[in-house]
Amino acid sequence: MVAQLYRYRQYVMEKQGQKCIVNIPDPKYRNDVLHPCIRYVEEGYCGHQWWMVMSPFYGQDDTIENPILFYGDTEPDGTPPLTWRFAEVVKDTPSSGYNSDPCLCFDQGSLWVVWREFRTDRVLEVGYNTAMYGVRYDASFQRQEEIFLGGESSKTELTDLSPIILKVDKEWVSHTMYVHLENSLFRRGWVKLARFLGKRGSAHTALGLRVKEADRLQDLKEAGASLKSLQGDLIGLLPWHFDLFFYQDRMFMLLFCQGRENIYLAEYKGGRFVVFDDPLLEKEAVSTYKPTGVAMGGKLYLYYTDRNNPEDTKQHVLYRYFINISDYLETHK
Repeated sequence: MVAQLYRYRQYVMEKQGQKCIVNIPDPKYRNDVLHPCIRYVEEGYCGHQWWMVMSPFYGQDDTIENPILFYGDTEPDGTPPLTWRFAEVVKDTPSSGYNSDPCLCFDQGSLWVVWREFRTDRVLEVGYNTAMYGVRYDASFQRQEEIFLGGESSKTELTDLSPIILKVDKEWVSHTMYVHLENSLFRRGWVKLARFLGKRGSAHTALGLRVKEADRLQDLKEAGASLKSLQGDLIGLLPWHFDLFFYQDRMFMLLFCQGRENIYLAEYKGGRFVVFDDPLLEKEAVSTYKPTGVAMGGKLYLYYTDRNNPEDTKQHVLYRYFINISDYLETHK
């Protein structure tokens, strides 16, 4: 046990997350931060190497769950940004339904923002329950075309949760969490009762990551899908929001599971994502959610949200956390 604790402390570089500064001009957002997606652009985009999109959720108010863009710059000590500057609200509040789950991707000098809409007017008009959309900003940050990226008509099959879009070897690859909701209202009731009594459980089941590939981003809506399963000690946990990154030509996932307030690392191998047992945060957060991160050198720069502000328990705050990923992987061979 002592040896295991020592190994754990070896790869943790920053034992407590450092709070980030994120200011949004519109007071309705209350400077709230949730669902962050942070990307590093080595050559820079519009004068900045660090960009973030997120969607606020202050007090669980989905009317403000809109994708908002920010940029940042490397800190004087050479570390990733602690201060994020407002750039633009990508999509404002719809007349019905809500926006959610934004992500970023860059391609040949352009920035793409992709997000998920739940039962908005335009989603319902084309016969879906949820749908994904994307908008492109050109090299001078001028807003260009907005495109439809596919929809889901089922209310129990959540196939487009937490989209992450990557450009890999000239091909666009979409990853979404595929979650099944129990059809039986009776069984859902039993789950709610069990949770009320302090038991773990969920009416949802995560089936894995749904992956689609296409030569053009707009062609993802027509592409066939494959399913990459999750393997690990996930009993009583529900995999939900995630992010993906590459390190030494290996693909990794940052994973949040409902049922435990921490972030987990998983590696893609053998056609599935294998989840490591040890969580990444040294101690559980009060209320974390979607993680994001960038690996540079032997370091993983992890960003996550928490809700432990004693002055306002409804607010989500962004934190930065360092992990020596090479040491972590060495101790988890």
